[in-house]
Amino acid sequence: MTSKLLVLDTSHFGQWVKDASSRRAEDRRRAADFKERLEGGGWICAFSHEHLAEIYAHADPDVRANRLAHLRSMPLLAYVKTIYGPEGGFGGIVEVLAREVEAALASGSAEPALIVEAARSDIFAFAPGAEILSHLDALGSVLIDLMQAQAVKARKIVALARANVEQPPDVTIDELLNRPIRTAEERRAFFERYGSKLLQEVVDRGDKRIQNPEMVADDFTKNVLEAVRQVDASGEHPVVWLLRRMGLRETDIGRDTKLSDLLRISHHRRRALIATQGRGITPRDIVERVQADKLPSAIISDSMERFGQEPRRRKGSVMNDIYLLSLSPYVELTSVDKGTYENVGRASARSSAFRAIVGPVIRRPLYLDLI
Repeated sequence: MTSKLLVLDTSHFGQWVKDASSRRAEDRRRAADFKERLEGGGWICAFSHEHLAEIYAHADPDVRANRLAHLRSMPLLAYVKTIYGPEGGFGGIVEVLAREVEAALASGSAEPALIVEAARSDIFAFAPGAEILSHLDALGSVLIDLMQAQAVKARKIVALARANVEQPPDVTIDELLNRPIRTAEERRAFFERYGSKLLQEVVDRGDKRIQNPEMVADDFTKNVLEAVRQVDASGEHPVVWLLRRMGLRETDIGRDTKLSDLLRISHHRRRALIATQGRGITPRDIVERVQADKLPSAIISDSMERFGQEPRRRKGSVMNDIYLLSLSPYVELTSVDKGTYENVGRASARSSAFRAIVGPVIRRPLYLDLI
């Protein structure tokens, strides 16, 4: 029987573990039944760094312990590989992105579906749960502290990055260059409005667990003001100053190119550069030979952000949801929560590129109904 990979949503995995560790025989039978369905159907659960991050960042030590114990008990699981081998533990979106870059370079293709096929065989490795977890267990509480700090940071990033404050003008670069530059008074008034609205977004729409939203908004606004100060010191036009620092090629900028397009290209190119460090890939390789914004994981994240419906509260876990969805082209089934499932439908309806590469997804209230 050919093995099939299943990426469990973290909530489904949590349900399974809760039943498996329950004192009630009925709950434990339900968990055992799901395990039998997996084995009987040839399914192997696939995990990534994002699964581990949510486990280690959980506030309840008993929940953390039970979920880690469940992973250790699994006779075989799939995990995203890292360049460090099993000792590197569970890889995540960074490793997936790096493998997509390698596949694009090796195949010489910019076609997302071909990149998926070229990368597929090198995304996952297989091992007993106890074996792969042993490398992480050796780190002890250090890993818990690290993951919890990352979770705090993720909440701030999502609250700020998705805040509806000031979007790039939907105009071409030529049009933007011909716009008048704000006077000092206009700039002062703008940043007063900007800081106030950003704070309101963090308070009203950000994760409720963000501590001191005033400081979060203020620190970000100060960073923007520092960038403005650097523009003034350079004597350059603000648009020219920005373009110089975006790592763009001349061929990236056409007469009808919009700033939002260039920001997207620059964002994904920088992600690709970071992800491939230590892999023998030069920045020139990526800039000249890889369309980073056309990589499968880039298409998925862009489409979910562009076409997905914003939740009432922008929780830090939304990043993990998209990262786990980026595994879907490489597995047979990915379970997702209600919001992600609906946004997959929205993105599929409006983006042919997304529809062509996203893998099968399923949404069920209970883990037992997934297969």
